[in-house]
Amino acid sequence: MKVPKVFISYSHDSDEHAKRVRDLSGRLRNQGVDCIIDQYDPFPPAGWPLWMTDHIDNDDFVLIVCTKTYYCRAMNKEVQGKGRGVKWEVNLIYS
Repeated sequence: MKVPKVFISYSHDSDEHAKRVRDLSGRLRNQGVDCIIDQYDPFPPAGWPLWMTDHIDNDDFVLIVCTKTYYCRAMNKEVQGKGRGVKWEVNLIYS
């Protein structure tokens, strides 16, 4: 049986939120799901845009942890220049 690969998209709201996302990913990994989050690969050789694109295009599932911050960034209601990773991912997911 193929192990499902899941990319988790989330906003960097706070250190506590990042830890909760990492804990969620760890629990899923313990259940046999191959979870991918940016915290596991802090400096992808190809850069963040290609890293995000590759996972959104090729992983089996995209799990969105949609906080109010994520929503505001996805809907272009964030301060200019903040939340660019979420904006990039959301544009790919919409496509």
